[in-house]
Amino acid sequence: MSSSLVVCEVDGSLQEKLKKFRFRKETSNAAILSESDARC
Repeated sequence: MSSSLVVCEVDGSLQEKLKKFRFRKETSNAAILSESDARC
Protein backbone atom coordinates (compact mmCIF):
# COMPACT_ATOMS: atom_id res chain seq x y z
CA MET A 1 0.00 0.00 0.00
CA SER A 2 2.88 2.38 -0.48
CA SER A 3 2.16 4.97 -3.13
CA SER A 4 3.59 8.39 -3.86
CA LEU A 5 1.57 11.39 -2.79
CA VAL A 6 2.25 14.50 -4.88
CA VAL A 7 1.40 17.63 -2.90
CA CYS A 8 2.60 20.12 -5.50
CA GLU A 9 4.97 20.36 -8.44
CA VAL A 10 8.30 22.18 -8.28
CA ASP A 11 9.75 23.85 -11.37
CA GLY A 12 12.82 22.10 -12.76
CA SER A 13 14.96 25.25 -12.60
CA LEU A 14 14.17 25.64 -8.89
CA GLN A 15 15.03 22.00 -8.26
CA GLU A 16 18.40 22.54 -9.95
CA LYS A 17 19.09 25.69 -7.88
CA LEU A 18 18.20 23.84 -4.67
CA LYS A 19 20.50 20.97 -5.60
CA LYS A 20 23.41 23.35 -6.27
CA PHE A 21 22.63 25.19 -3.03
CA ARG A 22 22.63 22.01 -0.94
CA PHE A 23 25.98 20.84 -2.22
CA ARG A 24 27.78 24.19 -2.41
CA LYS A 25 31.33 24.43 -1.06
CA GLU A 26 31.14 27.89 0.53
CA THR A 27 30.93 28.02 4.31
CA SER A 28 29.33 31.46 4.53
CA ASN A 29 25.68 32.07 5.32
CA ALA A 30 23.22 31.91 2.42
CA ALA A 31 19.51 31.58 1.73
CA ILE A 32 17.13 30.96 -1.13
CA LEU A 33 13.87 32.89 -1.15
CA SER A 34 11.00 31.37 -3.05
CA GLU A 35 7.39 32.40 -3.57
CA SER A 36 4.74 29.72 -3.75
CA ASP A 37 1.28 29.76 -5.25
CA ALA A 38 -1.50 28.60 -2.93
CA ARG A 39 -3.23 26.85 -5.85
CA CYS A 40 -0.75 23.93 -5.99
